[in-house]
Parts: sequence; C-alpha cells; structure tokens
Amino acid sequence: MKQWSIVFILAVILSSFFFTGFQCGSAEETSAKLYMQRSDWRNAETALLKETDKNPANAEAWYFLGQTRLKRGEIAGDQGSYDSMKILFSSMVEAYKKAKDLSPEYASKSNTEELYAWQKAINYGVNLYNKSVSASKDSASMLRTKAITAYETSIYIRPDSILAYKNAAVALHADGKIEEEIAMLKQARQHKSDPDVSSQIIQYYLDKAEEASAKKETEKANGLYATALTELSDARKADPANSQLMDAMINVYIKLGKASEAVPLMQQALDKDPNNKVYHYNLGVLLIQADKLPEAVEHFDAAIKIDPTYDIAYQNAGVAQMKWADKMKTKAVAESEDKKAKMDKSYQEHFKAAAVYFDKLVAMKPQDVNLYDLLISAYANGGELKKAEEWAKKADVLRKK
Repeated sequence: MKQWSIVFILAVILSSFFFTGFQCGSAEETSAKLYMQRSDWRNAETALLKETDKNPANAEAWYFLGQTRLKRGEIAGDQGSYDSMKILFSSMVEAYKKAKDLSPEYASKSNTEELYAWQKAINYGVNLYNKSVSASKDSASMLRTKAITAYETSIYIRPDSILAYKNAAVALHADGKIEEEIAMLKQARQHKSDPDVSSQIIQYYLDKAEEASAKKETEKANGLYATALTELSDARKADPANSQLMDAMINVYIKLGKASEAVPLMQQALDKDPNNKVYHYNLGVLLIQADKLPEAVEHFDAAIKIDPTYDIAYQNAGVAQMKWADKMKTKAVAESEDKKAKMDKSYQEHFKAAAVYFDKLVAMKPQDVNLYDLLISAYANGGELKKAEEWAKKADVLRKK
C-alpha cells in the first residue's frame, strides 16, 4: 500500500512570553506572575488554578494558565514524557479557550501559542518516527507508539489540520495496525478532502476484498467491493478526470458481476479520447460481460482499425462472434424442434466471421497451438469442414514438434 513521507515542521520560536500591563490583582494572580517570571511553571499553575477557581471570569488568569501549561508541556516533551505532554497541551487548549471566550483581546496571542504547541507536538512525532526506522524491532514499536501520542496531541490542538492524521497513519501502518490506520484517515477526511487519504482508504477496501475473495468468502468480499465502489464514486466526484479512479471502478463493477453498470464509465472515457484503442478494447470486454455481443464486436473492430497488430482485440472479437453465433444456434435449434421445421443456419455466418479474426491471429502467432483450436472450432461450426480438417492437421504437426 502506498506510504506517505513524514513531514517535519519547523517550530516558530517563542523566545519569551510577554506579560504586559501587570496591575493589582488577587494574591493568587500576583503570586502566579512572580512564579512565571522565575520560570517556576508548576507553582504558577497551582496559583492560577486557585485564582480561576475563585474568579472564573478572569480572562487574564485563564490566558496565563494556558501559558504555564504550554511551558510545562514543552518541558515534558523535551524530557521524553509524551503522555504528560499530551495531558498538559490538551489542558492548555482548554485554558486558552476560556480566555478567548471571556475576552477577544487574548485570541491572537492564544492562537499563536497554540500553533507553537501544535508544531512542537508534530516535530516530536517526526523525530520519534525517524528514529524508529533504524531501531530494533521492539524499540521501533515503542518509538512509533510515542510518535502516535505526539501526533494525537497535535490533532487535539488543531483538529482541522490533516498533517498529523496522515503522519499518525504512517506510524500505525508501520506497526501493522491497519484498522487503526484507516480509522485515523477517516478522521482526517472529516476535516478536509485529500486525494492521498481517499486513495489509501480505497486501497484498503480493495485489498481486504481480494483477501476475502481468495478465501472464497464471497459475501464478505462483495460487501468490501461495494464499500470500495462507494469510496471510488465519491473520489470521482472530487476528481472526475482521474482515469485511475475510473479504471478501478470498472474493475470493481466486473468483480461484483455488474459489468453493464461499468459500460457508461468506459463510454465517458471514449467520448473524451475516441482514438484510444485500449478504451475501445476494454469497452468491448465489458460489453461481452454484459452480453451485448454485436456492440462488443464493433468496439473490438474499432480497436483493430486503430492498431491492426492489436492481437488480443482479434482474439476477443473472435470470441464475441463465437458467443453470438452460439446464442443464435441455440435459439435456432429450439425453434426448429418446436415447429418441426428446417433449422435456420444463419448463425454460421458469425462462426465464419470468428474464423477471419482467428486466422489473422494465427498469422501473428503461428506457434500458439491454442489459437489453432479456436480457428478449427470456428470453421467446423461454420460448416467449413474441409478448412477445419486442414487446420487440424497443421495443429497436429505443431504439437509433434
């Protein structure tokens, strides 16, 4: 499955906190400011918690409480205590939110400092994941777990930024936690549409469907293919010109036995590129699947006209003619028996038409004895028994070599 590279964010350096307009306040807030000046963040937080408990409408106290938790979280992260960092940065967000709700003057400063914390958390995650790449198996798993904690922290701070989700998904994938990886990517998509995220989710469902199909778990496989089809349809709405998405949808329709529903998609592609031999060929295959044999032959002929050496188009054109003839023959036999009349042998013309394609194909691949068998069958069913015998002899000679 596709992997993303981990992105490292350069943190904005906050060289200092600016405590402006110190005014007379409560004893708790005054003590907190003094602690903050001495970088005694733990005691500053304790004093501010007392102040916000007594005066919950004090916006400045909430803002300073956010700052103390930012500093404590950064220290915890630098010391490798990522669970503590997560708790502190999360509580920082709540304190800043209180400050912003109470007074708009703290909005800009709080947002800047939250962004700084988000960048720090991202960078901790990136550093940990990068270390895991060259670490032993057990150490690598431990480092990735810590990286995911750091990414989860950044997600809490900025849930609408999908970078952390994508980085976390990479770490989860590396740990073999595929279900959690997809859950993380789905969370990312709730906030922003992203082609890489959609592609990863689609591939997950396709892979799971193939696994189920290989185990003969047909019902499960079909359910997964159906989910992949929904994902593909949504992805094409965002990127209708993406041919890879269209090709994947066509394949899924065929897997589900719904070839007829894929025909309009291929027709769309042909409308945009009418001289594309592959599109004509693929549409021909879909039309065979949908039992629209005359139309299938038309598209195989179109592909051959574009490229007269397109061997597989000759083969499938012959197969389509054989199927067409066989349907006509079955119907003719039933009608003749019912009416006790002479059988209509117009079906033989299609067997003869199939022989024309197979004859050209044998000329292209004279050593492929299986093609001789197709040609012999077409001649024999077309009533040209002498030609069938001649080719049967040639086939026998080839088999003896």
